[in-house]
Amino acid sequence: MNEKTIFGAASVVITVVAYAGYIRRTAKMGGIEPHPFSWLLWGLATLVVFLVQRSKGAEAGSWVTLLTATACFIICGLTLRINGWEFSVFDLACLALGVTVLGLYLVVVLHLLRPFPFLPQGGTSVAVFATAADLFGYGPTIKKGWARPDKDSALSFFLNGVKFLVALPALMPCSVTTCVYPVTIAIMNFGIVMLLLGRSKRINAQG
Repeated sequence: MNEKTIFGAASVVITVVAYAGYIRRTAKMGGIEPHPFSWLLWGLATLVVFLVQRSKGAEAGSWVTLLTATACFIICGLTLRINGWEFSVFDLACLALGVTVLGLYLVVVLHLLRPFPFLPQGGTSVAVFATAADLFGYGPTIKKGWARPDKDSALSFFLNGVKFLVALPALMPCSVTTCVYPVTIAIMNFGIVMLLLGRSKRINAQG
């Protein structure tokens, strides 16, 4: 077993631990309420990134990406089925922008604007656009986390940030194509952790 395989397997273990508890708490009545639009966008973007990573030979480093995409779709389906959602204009805008960014590249840019030199070509551009689409998914979660930090899990976001950092050595040699997504998402996950903990502390202090 080589070093990349070890790091890839470690990131998968962390992912399983992070999502097992998160899915269980999502499925429980009165538990946490993940925003479905966030998890749908994260699932779509992560699936695209997995395909790019595999095409660039990421192998063990891409395991965590595929597992993450699968978990995102499961969580999206669960929270839609269990929780009664009323989506705001902001929520709908984030979903529309995320899908548009991803779709614009995959459907339009990839096929019609490919000759333009200012557009990055190949896997790098897909990874960048997928990461951008993923970032729009944080909008609804940040909005909900600010209002109801008790309805999400800081621990799960922390572990999901750590898993991508652990997976980085398995993606070596690191490039924009393989690493822009995990690094960006790790930073965003740690930001969500700080938001949830900070808001919980402030709300508790206010009674």
